Amino acid sequence: MKSQNIKRGDKRPGRAIRAAVGAFFVLIAYALFTPGAVPRLSLSGFLGFINAGIIFYLVGLSVRHFLFLYFSAREEIRREGVGPAKSFPGISIIVPGYNEDVVIARTIEELDRLDYPEFEVIVIDDGSSDQTYAHALKAAQNRSRVRVFTKKNGGKASALNFGITQARYDYLFCMDADSHVIPTALREGIRHFIDPDIAAVAGSVLVLNQRNSVTRFQTLEYLTGLNFYKSAQSFFGLVGIIPGPSGLFRKKDVLDIGGYQSDTFAEDCDLTLRILMNGRRVVYEPQMEVRTEVPESMQTLVKQRYRWNRGIFQATRKHWIRMIQFRKDPGTAFLIFYFLTESLLLPTLNIFVALLTLIYQIYTRDLSLFSMWLVQLTLLDLSIVLVTLWDTRWPMKLIAYAVFNRFTYSFFLDIIKIFSLAEEIVGIRMDWGKLDRVGVKPS
Repeated sequence: MKSQNIKRGDKRPGRAIRAAVGAFFVLIAYALFTPGAVPRLSLSGFLGFINAGIIFYLVGLSVRHFLFLYFSAREEIRREGVGPAKSFPGISIIVPGYNEDVVIARTIEELDRLDYPEFEVIVIDDGSSDQTYAHALKAAQNRSRVRVFTKKNGGKASALNFGITQARYDYLFCMDADSHVIPTALREGIRHFIDPDIAAVAGSVLVLNQRNSVTRFQTLEYLTGLNFYKSAQSFFGLVGIIPGPSGLFRKKDVLDIGGYQSDTFAEDCDLTLRILMNGRRVVYEPQMEVRTEVPESMQTLVKQRYRWNRGIFQATRKHWIRMIQFRKDPGTAFLIFYFLTESLLLPTLNIFVALLTLIYQIYTRDLSLFSMWLVQLTLLDLSIVLVTLWDTRWPMKLIAYAVFNRFTYSFFLDIIKIFSLAEEIVGIRMDWGKLDRVGVKPS
């Protein structure tokens, strides 16, 4: 299923929907917490501890959700004020690839048709053991804007840095070899560089292969967890991760910090943090859209998320000193604290509070507290999902997955985060791993 992107100049209903969602949740909160609705809770002893913990947890999550809704709305207003680009400087598109012979030819053909006046495509075969290089060379024939290189295998960061050294232009678009870039993506991203303080623009990454429940839950996750929250971060110029499939940079800013580094499993997160630590800003553009393949089985999903989680923790630990240097760099200090909260504290709280609620339910045989907890968490999640689906014009049938997401897929991801971070802390070795491509075509 394909989303219907809102073109610039169209009437955007996002703010009205956010206001309606806010009013709706005020009414829900009133209904839930009126004296007659709140379950009779013990506030002393062990049960009192459980009740207090659950209430503080719910209040904290509510504040978090409303803050993200508010600042994402403010960012939408800021983004509308930027306006379309008045000039179109040349852009070098960097495409690293390792064992991508299934998709590389199609990717080159799509990139050559981008709606942008001046660009080049640099494909780097990172020592593949398949026919990636041969397929890329064949696809590049009679395409003057495409150049293909091959090098000894050194990892994605090494391939990206090699591509940057070959770039002719002052702006870089870094992507993955399996990515489907919409034709107008570069036009939407380049307009933000009218602000000289902006070093990079993070694009939106959406799911291409919606084939089963695993991929549809990931679709929901990408729309909200990986894209919506970036919009709120963008209001402060503090987007935490420029995603590997869709990032537009000033080349000078990338060179000033030494390019990509290969000492973490999340080279994109590490690069973003170093750009921000250099005093620059990173913003988000939802219409710089890219579609990508995601894992279709639980086994490959677990492998991918282990790498993501450990990589983010590695990048955070690498720069943790900035968290205690708040006066020197408050933005980066807050962002590192945010990463630690989202990757460690919040998953732990989610599981811990679920266990506390289960204990209370077993001890008292009273389902009223559990019901209130279940209803509020589901409503909080639905608030973000409704706003996101409306803004992006994605099918509303994903709401059905949102109803169950908190206690199924999201809970599963929290468990993966805790185990992956535990393995990182004790130093269990892990290889990079790679998702096998199936070559899905965009609908």
